[in-house]
Amino acid sequence: MALSVLGLLLRILAFGGALHGLHPLAVGAKFFVDTIRGIPMLVIILYIWI
Repeated sequence: MALSVLGLLLRILAFGGALHGLHPLAVGAKFFVDTIRGIPMLVIILYIWI
């Protein structure tokens, strides 16, 4: 089950990369950076703490 979910996420990254002409890792990195930068650090600390 976990491998199926991982495979689906990798396919979504590959499709997004092909759609926008970017490397799949660039798509994943952009999503990660936008998500982390969009959330205030205090919220992240409280989320990890709980």
